[in-house]
Amino acid sequence: YRPVFIRVALPTAAISEKEGLDVEASLLREMKGNEFFPKHISGGRLAETGGLYTVSEFVLGKTLFDAAAEFSPTKKIELAVQVLKPLQAVHEKHYVVANVCAENFIYTPDGGVKVINLCAAQPSGERSHGKGVEGYKAPEQYNYFAEITFAADVFGVACLFYKLLT
Repeated sequence: YRPVFIRVALPTAAISEKEGLDVEASLLREMKGNEFFPKHISGGRLAETGGLYTVSEFVLGKTLFDAAAEFSPTKKIELAVQVLKPLQAVHEKHYVVANVCAENFIYTPDGGVKVINLCAAQPSGERSHGKGVEGYKAPEQYNYFAEITFAADVFGVACLFYKLLT
């Protein structure tokens, strides 16, 4: 047996939550073999309830925020720089992560960093729909109708750097 992570959107969940789960599953499938993302195992619709689900590998480690508490400023900067690699991979698929924050990245026992939440990701150029994490959201993410671009993730990374270093 291997540990897995299961995310479920019940039939009563908001449409945006169901869409987010679907986008996450799709991006994880596209990132197959990429060391910065958990392996996508399965996903689909629950037969009895109609809810959606996705199954991915369980990522062992600590959130970037928790792990950084034990590190020097230099090591914290190195960790924050590692976050740029998975963001680049998502951007190459023309998506914005839209919820960059220290809690959505896991620092693994081998010293790597993996993204564990892509549910807010959306194609670059679409409306922001207000998605994002308080304290990391770019100004345009507070406007439901504003276009979201890669700049929102850059803003989130800047907030991440600040929070890790203070």
